[in-house]
Amino acid sequence: MKRIGRAIKRVLFGLPKEGKPEVLNCKEYMDRKIQRIPGPLANGVFRIDQHIACLERIPGILDPLEGYALFELAKDSVAYEPIAEVGSYLGKSTSYLALGSLIAGNQGVVAIDMFPAKEDWFKGEDGYWHIRGTDYYIEESVYREREYFFYGGNHYQNTLDIFADVGKRVGLGSHITPFKGNSTSYVASQGKGKKFRLVFIDGDHTYQGVKKDIQALGDAVVPGGYICFHDYGPSFPGVVKAVDELILSSPAYPQRCLVKSLMVVKKR
Repeated sequence: MKRIGRAIKRVLFGLPKEGKPEVLNCKEYMDRKIQRIPGPLANGVFRIDQHIACLERIPGILDPLEGYALFELAKDSVAYEPIAEVGSYLGKSTSYLALGSLIAGNQGVVAIDMFPAKEDWFKGEDGYWHIRGTDYYIEESVYREREYFFYGGNHYQNTLDIFADVGKRVGLGSHITPFKGNSTSYVASQGKGKKFRLVFIDGDHTYQGVKKDIQALGDAVVPGGYICFHDYGPSFPGVVKAVDELILSSPAYPQRCLVKSLMVVKKR
């Protein structure tokens, strides 16, 4: 958790000339940092380097190479079904997926997240801060940083409002459909038969949490589609255990590769 806290500080807070961290709330950060992606050139060519520069300004813990891999998977899929993402945070990975969908002329991203409001957080007896209805928890210091960043200035009342504003500001909102809840509640709301060309899981990092997401959405991936997992590595043993047991041990997923901490698996 300390590693996450340090990463959040690097992503969210800039360093002014005097070398002291400048603490911005989310509205201030958005006004200063978030930019709209440029349109194509006159000949229809998209300048992906310029697009990535815009998306990298969105707060989030995602390596640029991981983001580019998600972009390529979204862009080059031959299937026309939409994409499902579990754990969207403020929309960085969502925007990479949406950009690939936009350029391909394909369906966009269903972004599944708890999108907590301030009142959804509570401090447990274990001393950690939790989101109601989830197994997610963070340390006190990380919560205080997020509390100020998300809700400081009282401009945003919940992270869904932030998420929607990010999509609007970068110009990808038309290819993003948010859903407040978890993967199980999403599937229950849609009924059986919903299919996806790509499923990206980056939500609850516990073993049980990842397992639930796989059980909810794994069968919804079309043949030849992809299922991807973020933070596959020693820092998150629950992710590794669930992916190894339910995905990598199955002959249904013969092609797999690792991009930094992004596990990419293709369904037979």
